[in-house]
Amino acid sequence: MTIKDPELTFEEGLKLYNYKNYPSSRECFERAIEGDNANPEYHLYMGKVLQQMKETNMAVKEWIISVELYDKKIKEHYDNPYYHSGKGEALLELALFLDLDDDIT
Repeated sequence: MTIKDPELTFEEGLKLYNYKNYPSSRECFERAIEGDNANPEYHLYMGKVLQQMKETNMAVKEWIISVELYDKKIKEHYDNPYYHSGKGEALLELALFLDLDDDIT
């Protein structure tokens, strides 16, 4: 069985996620990660869908992977704001999960 283009599969997963079809969205994100496990955005959204499915520990793992992958991308392409904002979004998901206080710096 051939894996469909990971980006197309991811986009399909985003549509399903936005329609709150989390199980099908998860399947798409899993296939996208299988096709390109170095894409931090795929892991970010896998974390989001896992959170919606109440699989919190797995969601946190995906967000951590996402942050690590965004760090690598930032080192390679520091001037690209896309990677900085993506990392920020992944960190925000972690902070919201951990219910971090504004006082933490």
